[in-house]
Amino acid sequence: MEYRDAYDPIPLEDVHETHGPNDAGMMTHQFYAFNTIITLQAYADAAQCAPAFDAARAASRASERRLSRTLPHSDISRLNAAAGKRVAVHDDTAELLRAAIGYCADSEDLFDVTVGSAVRLWDFHEGAVPERADVERALAHVDWRALRVSEAARCGGPGRSWPTRRRPWMWAASRKDGSPTGFPRC
Repeated sequence: MEYRDAYDPIPLEDVHETHGPNDAGMMTHQFYAFNTIITLQAYADAAQCAPAFDAARAASRASERRLSRTLPHSDISRLNAAAGKRVAVHDDTAELLRAAIGYCADSEDLFDVTVGSAVRLWDFHEGAVPERADVERALAHVDWRALRVSEAARCGGPGRSWPTRRRPWMWAASRKDGSPTGFPRC
């Protein structure tokens, strides 16, 4: 099965609710995505809001399926598991990673998209702080400069090359010792 055909259920995927309009005419729609509650609000009648809310929820689901670090078949999860090997990703994921690399460069190292391997050591819900040695091990995998986003190689005439033009490849370089550099944790 191709990874694009894989379907990972999203927690609380089918749970959503719409309320309103309130006295001011505002409709509110809530659902769970990206491990948080999403609230959409609009000033229109229910018949206009319902399809817009459904479309926004569907777009969120599509993005979560590509960008989640917890859904096993997402682009980000597959990158995290690839240990520096090339991985085919959705065009939107490649574009987002290119933008993230730009933000890292523009911030002059104040932002690093690969810091997730260190940040996930903290349990903010429980107030748990990791051991210093664990943080140091995780920081060895933090380096946005090792990320590379590249277009797939062209493979011939228009009929054969079109699929590769539509599927960029993203890979992260491994360190000299073979360890992964750390991949984006969204």
